[in-house]
Amino acid sequence: MAGGCSGSHQPDAGAQCPYPSPPSWGQAPVGIAAADGQSITAPPGGTGALRVIETGFRQIKDGSRVTIGAVVENGTGQVAYRTRVIFRATGKAGGGAIDQDETWGHLFEIPIMRPGERAVIGDFAGVDDTLFLANGRYPPVAAARLDLMRTQWMPAEATGSYPRITVEARPPASASGDDSVSIPVRTISDACHSLMYRGASLVFRDSSGKIVGGTFDRDSESGLCETPTADGQASAFPSVPAGADLARTEASVFCDVSGTATGAVGPDHPVN
Repeated sequence: MAGGCSGSHQPDAGAQCPYPSPPSWGQAPVGIAAADGQSITAPPGGTGALRVIETGFRQIKDGSRVTIGAVVENGTGQVAYRTRVIFRATGKAGGGAIDQDETWGHLFEIPIMRPGERAVIGDFAGVDDTLFLANGRYPPVAAARLDLMRTQWMPAEATGSYPRITVEARPPASASGDDSVSIPVRTISDACHSLMYRGASLVFRDSSGKIVGGTFDRDSESGLCETPTADGQASAFPSVPAGADLARTEASVFCDVSGTATGAVGPDHPVN
């Protein structure tokens, strides 16, 4: 147990916890993504950028869903806080391929990215069924990606006060075909007490290392943000992409310093 913490994972009176109270929206510099959605430059006085450095996807089974995975890297010297991202897909004709009714259901936030850190994030999305209703076939997905939208930049001098969370994913004991499975996950945290769980994400790779999709698990293991270590599972729901090598699965667990409940309305409230 980290110093200054009680057995209930709550800070003792007067304890110096290694994380700050998060800022309200607008109290920290806000970074907005470039036109292509693939980078957010560091704030004035800083160098580098927050970038999407890798993406991959696969349309599954009957074509009704597409699974997308991505890697985001903070190449700046400052903490990127509550980085908001959204998954998108396009068809061969260039129009949106994700069912319009669920577009905003693929909006997520990465709570904390310290300098140099990477986060993996994945998603399953329903393919637009307009064409299916006309000819009985789902349209092929030509491209899929993760777009950055915005982040809050924390002062460089505050970096040490934000917790470091490392995550290890292990292959499951057994899995058959593309069935849904649970991936064992371990987190290691240097926070002085438990953080707020914002979900876990998996990214799948094939035997060559190419990303073939991912998934976001909002609910199954809230205990993964306990400290100093926690063991649990992340669900590969609704299925593992065909061709995925589960030994290459990567995971991120999203832990936040704020206790604000999700579902609240406003630019400074989390969406997951």
